[in-house]
Amino acid sequence: MAFTGTHVMPVTVLGADGTGQDGDIIAGVVYAADHGADVILMAFSNPGYSQSLQDAIDYAWSKGVVVVAATGNDGSADPTFPAGDRGVIGVSNTDATDTLNASSNYGQATFLAAPGTGVLTTAAGGGYTSITGTSASAAMVAGAAALLKAGSVGASNGVIVSRLARNADVAGTADQSGNGRLNLDRAIVDTSSDSIEPAGAAPVGDGGPFVGPYTVAAGAKMNKIFSDPALSNEDYQFAVGDTAYAQASNLVPGAGYEVTAKKAAGTTVYTGACQIAPASKVLSDSYVPTTPSGAADWTWVLVQWDGQNGSVLNSSCTGTSSSTDADNTLGFAVAQATAYTTAALNTTAMNALPAFGVAGLIAVILSWAAAPARTVKVALVPAASVLPLDDAVRDTPDSPFV
Repeated sequence: MAFTGTHVMPVTVLGADGTGQDGDIIAGVVYAADHGADVILMAFSNPGYSQSLQDAIDYAWSKGVVVVAATGNDGSADPTFPAGDRGVIGVSNTDATDTLNASSNYGQATFLAAPGTGVLTTAAGGGYTSITGTSASAAMVAGAAALLKAGSVGASNGVIVSRLARNADVAGTADQSGNGRLNLDRAIVDTSSDSIEPAGAAPVGDGGPFVGPYTVAAGAKMNKIFSDPALSNEDYQFAVGDTAYAQASNLVPGAGYEVTAKKAAGTTVYTGACQIAPASKVLSDSYVPTTPSGAADWTWVLVQWDGQNGSVLNSSCTGTSSSTDADNTLGFAVAQATAYTTAALNTTAMNALPAFGVAGLIAVILSWAAAPARTVKVALVPAASVLPLDDAVRDTPDSPFV
């Protein structure tokens, strides 16, 4: 969070021994919200639900604050709070292989995952050490939220949460990582305006909403329409009975794909067989128009089959979850043809959307840093447990990495 325009607002709610009163935590949340915090980080968890704390978080959300909390380090699926409160990004801990750390909590309270295993940090008294725990994971997400907020003047907390969630990478199951593992590289270039609020765990919700992880390959495209499979892109008048060949590229190896052709009104005129994308990331299909399409557009559409809740890819093209793209909204281009007469189709191949990598991330950061300052305040509420109002609390800390 050490970026120009990002300020840290420490809010002390516990004593030096790590204990305190839940009422102080609630007061800290309200204080941070009233003093302009854009992000609140609470690196603590407890199985006890507090309606008073939920009310404070609802208030912070209404003030536009992104609230982030650790799910806890008990290796349990039971809901914890405030991670399980409505309006809170509950964060679980994944390791370098995108596997849930054995100590991390998971379940309904988990909205997102982030690296939290062997994270380098400063040590009390000087020097450095490494820690493992959901507190470190939650800090990753809070920092990412602050960076997105600083670079997106006017974006609401719901928009920031949505961008973080829908751009996350697959990591385990939805139960383990919610919408997936944080991917700042992709989230920071997202300009979508969709807004979501974490639903929370019982008794306020049942987890989600699940809009990630990001499963469609960035830059995948239907990149050819032509009259002969040996040819590349060409202009050709497709008459009824001619064969139109299409090729899709930059796919996810092992994922199931179907190629379909649709008329402008959305009517499907062809659905190809399920194909598993090979290591080359390229597959082909063809379509023979059997009836005139009239003076209307038609498109090749790529369908990628996801797993349940979008958590894993699917090679069988069966189930209830699939991603289609007829207008580039999912991040890959389609090939389009136009019928100028009732007997022929004139085709055009569209270029793929650019894939954003590290270079895109660097460009965004540099342009943001050079822009007029947008000060983002991050309130750090020190670790504590959440119990009913004014009960004594003590946090279960993260474990040193061994």
